[in-house]
Amino acid sequence: MTSEQVEHFRRKLEQQRAALTARVAEARERAQEPVESAFGEAGDDPVRDVVVDTALEVGELRTREIEEIDDALLRIQLGEYGVCEVCGRPIELDRLEAEPTARLCKEDARRADVEKPPTL
Repeated sequence: MTSEQVEHFRRKLEQQRAALTARVAEARERAQEPVESAFGEAGDDPVRDVVVDTALEVGELRTREIEEIDDALLRIQLGEYGVCEVCGRPIELDRLEAEPTARLCKEDARRADVEKPPTL
């Protein structure tokens, strides 16, 4: 991978990180807002609980995505970005373009998906 390509992905990752950080802050803010403001004092308690839980889950999901981005940025610094962690071959550029945090080449990612047990 050329230095220009690495720089392209670094910028892309940093932009994604900034956008996700803003979304996490927004989700945390919404989860901390008084729920009465959204539903009124006579609001349905179970519905309020679901709204708060959902906002917190979204924030947690986004936080995990930020960690993946930070890990990819670290791999760039270490010169390990774009290399499959299983086979050591370069990760395809179109895969990195679609998923800049990818750790596996297409073949190994496909294999990992097939071998992964289903979840509910």
